[in-house]
Amino acid sequence: MPKIFTLEEPSREKKEELIEKLRQYPELKPRVTVTWPLSKERETALEMIKSERIEEKAIINLLKSADFIENRAGLYILSQTPNIPKGLEKKAIPFLKEFILESQDGEIKERAFKALSWMPGSLSFLTELIEAEKYSRWRAKTTDNQNLAIKTIANIPEGQSFLKNLTKSKDWWVKKEAEQALEEISPRKEAAQEKQKEMPEKGYPWLLATRKPLFATPFTQELATRILELDKIEKKLREKNGDKLVGIVVYGSTAKGYLKSASDLDYTVISEDPQVVKQFKKLAESLDLCPVHDHWVGPEEGKISGYVNALFTGIFFGQRKKLLEYQKKYLTQIDEDGWHKIRRIIMIAESSILRAQRVLGLKEREKIEEAISLLRTPPPRKKALEIINQRLSAK
Repeated sequence: MPKIFTLEEPSREKKEELIEKLRQYPELKPRVTVTWPLSKERETALEMIKSERIEEKAIINLLKSADFIENRAGLYILSQTPNIPKGLEKKAIPFLKEFILESQDGEIKERAFKALSWMPGSLSFLTELIEAEKYSRWRAKTTDNQNLAIKTIANIPEGQSFLKNLTKSKDWWVKKEAEQALEEISPRKEAAQEKQKEMPEKGYPWLLATRKPLFATPFTQELATRILELDKIEKKLREKNGDKLVGIVVYGSTAKGYLKSASDLDYTVISEDPQVVKQFKKLAESLDLCPVHDHWVGPEEGKISGYVNALFTGIFFGQRKKLLEYQKKYLTQIDEDGWHKIRRIIMIAESSILRAQRVLGLKEREKIEEAISLLRTPPPRKKALEIINQRLSAK
């Protein structure tokens, strides 16, 4: 079994069981489309998530990073850490204020508010946010910042008396939000966690939070069959199309580790000729692989076009060197803003594992999703291009 980062150490019995299965199915070798070396900040964030211990200097480095993935991780770790040391609270609050007031990323803002819910020192800032909006009897609702500030104060014991005073506000919307926030102070999260604990664990869920998750599924034989069939399809397409075919990328449940016997096949064909998609679909349907979406990536008017995020996700069947060339060309043609959008698409697609919760019986989905984001989201464009160039030089 490959040496890989994981949030959870498996029992010896489960580890031996998996090793035996992999011996039976040698076709289940890792075929990841691309793996990225981790920055020091990402490695440290993963260790903090795994150990549930916080390091002050590391958290501040994550918050001030230029990489939004590292910002998200720092905010997540803070939001999961009760009893934040006073020294760290004092250093972190200015960063959290900046995220709330300046960021255009709604998720980053929400995470910053969640982190503030453990920090009594944030009360003055939160109350200022609520009071900053001038009262107007015709205002349709509270602002997003007001709404989130009210909910955050509800989670700070020292702030609940202030929240009770807000229920007497002349601003009808603020009053209603405060009343609702007080009503919602309940152990709902704990109840949800208890419900998750009742789910039986299946397969090898500790592998989901790795860069090689496809082995996690309990349906190992079905996965092996699908991999073999995809190998055969790729060979047939290459015989017909030659070097015009770069390869096939498969993602979704097959690549992410929660394949079931009836799972659809999410795929993209990378080729010079878009018609190869029809050829692939016909062959896949003949083998009952249930192909969906019919995506293509290839050259068009001198640029790499199509479903381009497939160049950097999933598992790959085809010519590695040519894939690297396509990756390089795409990274060269795209600007920073465009690459940022692609990174977000990949992060969301890779870390969305709600279905895995049912297939594998997960108990800590949120933590696993955070680790996946750190492991599989590409780095900023300059670093990604540097890595691809190094790999091309080694070929």
